[in-house]
Amino acid sequence: MRITSTICRLYLAPEREVRVVVVEHLRGGRGVEAFYSTDLDLSEEEVLQRYSYRWPVETTFQDTKGHLGLGEPQNRVRAAVRRTTPTMFYLYALVVLWHEYVRDLVQ
Repeated sequence: MRITSTICRLYLAPEREVRVVVVEHLRGGRGVEAFYSTDLDLSEEEVLQRYSYRWPVETTFQDTKGHLGLGEPQNRVRAAVRRTTPTMFYLYALVVLWHEYVRDLVQ
């Protein structure tokens, strides 16, 4: 892979500088990816590392929305709505743990 970065200003916020790190994957079909950071003191590697820490959180949100319907609760009572999201995340965690446990048993 090839990595480069630059400091630039965004069109909609010209007073704010951001570091843009661009990664070109030479194999694997992922193409070119761009990552942004408002912390100009970070190196390219540190920007990418921080994104890698965030990635599991993003996939968790996507999976709970896609597979469990989080974000589309059918309840209307305020207390029920407040319980739905934590219950969905708890259920998702149980499914992931069960999957990993079963996978380890099979292997």
